[in-house]
Amino acid sequence: MILAEGCDDYIRKPFRENDLFDALVKHLQVKFTYEELEQPAVSLAQRPAVGKLEPMQISSRLAKLSPELLRGLRQATMLGYWDRVQVYIGQVHEQDPELGMLLTELARNYDQNRILQSIDAI
Repeated sequence: MILAEGCDDYIRKPFRENDLFDALVKHLQVKFTYEELEQPAVSLAQRPAVGKLEPMQISSRLAKLSPELLRGLRQATMLGYWDRVQVYIGQVHEQDPELGMLLTELARNYDQNRILQSIDAI
């Protein structure tokens, strides 16, 4: 329907950066040059074990946060507003740094189902 209205392409949310860049290359014939950035070494002890935590474990920590913060995080996640999600996660990080890191990892992977399951389990 969107293409029939005259649009050249359609990218659905949550989109991946590569989808966006591929569309730019396809429609604008641009070429991107990428630079390797040094990533700081993060030890396994510092890295959040997102895969090992169940939504209920994350939920018990989320339950300690304000209802307003949880409502905002849930709404932004549902709508796919990842920039807002990051703002809310920043507020979580101020109160619980480890939980903030876990949510950041989930958001980076666009794992909105896992974030929503954790909030809804409260």
